[in-house]
Amino acid sequence: MTVGDYIASVRTKLRDDVQPYRFPDTDIATSLNEALRRARQVRPSLAYKDMTRIEIADDANFAGYASAPVRSELDNYSEALVFIAAARVLGNDNADTSNAAVADKWRASGLELLAI
Repeated sequence: MTVGDYIASVRTKLRDDVQPYRFPDTDIATSLNEALRRARQVRPSLAYKDMTRIEIADDANFAGYASAPVRSELDNYSEALVFIAAARVLGNDNADTSNAAVADKWRASGLELLAI
């Protein structure tokens, strides 16, 4: 998958896939980077590639070019990363009080998927 694929997946989850977008790409990219940091805490194996530890600064950067590839080891957990990132974006949105409840549910779902 590419950075653009991940951003598009988060937009689909948020139902924000028609321009003009409600949430800027930078917010989604920041949320994906935070989701990756969280995923590495929950599933330490995500911090390794070929038995070598990858520093967080050297790992996938979702703020990069949309066509930039994301390392394939993350593809198995893409749904979890999308849930966690979408929850973070939604939680930061103050438009609706029900957003917090949905964000909590999505965050829990993403963390549960990481545990599988």
